[in-house]
Amino acid sequence: MRIKLTFVADEIYAELKKDILNHKFKREEKISVEYVMRRFNVCRPFAMDALENLVETGLLSFDYKILTTDYADFRLISRLKMTFYNLNYAVQKLEEKDVPVCFDCLKQELMKTKLAVREQNFDVLTSGIRNFYGCMIEHTEMPSLEKNTDYLIALLISLEKEDRQAFFNVQARGIIDYLDTLIDSLDKREFEKCHQTLNQFYVHNVNLLFGS
Repeated sequence: MRIKLTFVADEIYAELKKDILNHKFKREEKISVEYVMRRFNVCRPFAMDALENLVETGLLSFDYKILTTDYADFRLISRLKMTFYNLNYAVQKLEEKDVPVCFDCLKQELMKTKLAVREQNFDVLTSGIRNFYGCMIEHTEMPSLEKNTDYLIALLISLEKEDRQAFFNVQARGIIDYLDTLIDSLDKREFEKCHQTLNQFYVHNVNLLFGS
């Protein structure tokens, strides 16, 4: 477990974030721990804390390479992160209820999305995902998830327009796999696995947008 973010590391994070978004670094350029230590004259734990926070924010990849220097892209990443943060919170609410929940509606919507991917029907796919979120809202009483649906659908529209064939053959199938794992884990009340799946799904989507 990494050391809790301190005031010093927070200041370093803010400075590096400003520099990244002001294009003082290039996309895919790596910011090393040693660079941060030298520049800010701090020890390794402070440097790593600042870099890990940039990773969590979505500006850096896990190997500390810059994913984007564009502020509009950063806002998109932030919205995407909030989508999956809220889904994680929804899973936590289900866990806290500690009562059996029927996930038949989620399974039905997943079947629709699988068929939509097979037939390459984008409208049915996005409709199934919206309904999937609607079921999550019903189970968790979290209407805030509705706005998150819009962000996720906007991402899917962008990916489908960029390369329709790749979207259905690779990206949409990846989404189905994650949703399949999520539902299976919810059904078995394996909540830790749910959180892990959602975190992996978030990273997967950021890489789809900005990965090399």
